[in-house]
Amino acid sequence: MSADSLLKAYMQRKPARRVSDIPASVLDLLNQGLLESGNLVEWLAINHAVLLSFCFNAINIKSLAELIQVEYAKLKKPTVMVCYQRLSPHILDYAEQNDCVDKIEKALLNHHSDSLRGYAAYFIAQKNSYTLEQKLEKIFPLAADKHFGVRELAWLALRPSLVRELEKSLSILSLWARNKDENIRRFASESTRPRGVWCEHIAQLKATPELALPILNSLCSDEAVYVQLSVGNWLNDASKSSPEFVRALCARWQAENPQNSHTIKIVKRALRSLEKIAACNQGLFFR
Repeated sequence: MSADSLLKAYMQRKPARRVSDIPASVLDLLNQGLLESGNLVEWLAINHAVLLSFCFNAINIKSLAELIQVEYAKLKKPTVMVCYQRLSPHILDYAEQNDCVDKIEKALLNHHSDSLRGYAAYFIAQKNSYTLEQKLEKIFPLAADKHFGVRELAWLALRPSLVRELEKSLSILSLWARNKDENIRRFASESTRPRGVWCEHIAQLKATPELALPILNSLCSDEAVYVQLSVGNWLNDASKSSPEFVRALCARWQAENPQNSHTIKIVKRALRSLEKIAACNQGLFFR
């Protein structure tokens, strides 16, 4: 079997459910950036020092590959997210100091490896000379990426920038919420969740969630399950600090779309925490 045929066969593999079950040959290809991760297990198993070294050696920036090896060795617990957060600034600093920003950004953005495209998101998001508009424009293809991991890293990386200019961010993302691509619409919702996952809360949206109404109203009857889950989670987040806002909004959506199955699903998910509290209170009342 030729090398190309073998690689194609690996691409059609059934991903392992445990790290210990990942074949060594598959892990080698993942670490070399020749395969995309097939699930979360594979995504978590990749050695980022090895992966980044392969990438930077391939574009003849060996000194950066060596730097990453040194910085990686300093990490006490090199989990995936720690690597993205701690190694990305070194990559950007090197690029700026050695006048190779475009070369490295292009290599990461267009790489076959989903994990390396994730580094592109952090590279873009952390570059202070880019305006918010520029960051959003550059990260757009990553927000629409076919790989689940890249899409998550896109909003995680950009979220601090979005929070710093929240009013402008919400204005731009309200347009994204009407995009034909469900991944882009989902980015608009997920990146602005008041509480979010693996990230800091957005205090302003916890206190005044109505600021995000232009986004939420556009998505209240979205046909994509991917978007429905995000919007439901957004409102469930908000219900923990602004319960009356969530109740009122869900009631309005239900009144405006009484037979819409998509709205019904979103509202059900949005109210789940409030309904649990109500059920618990009722149980205590009748004891």
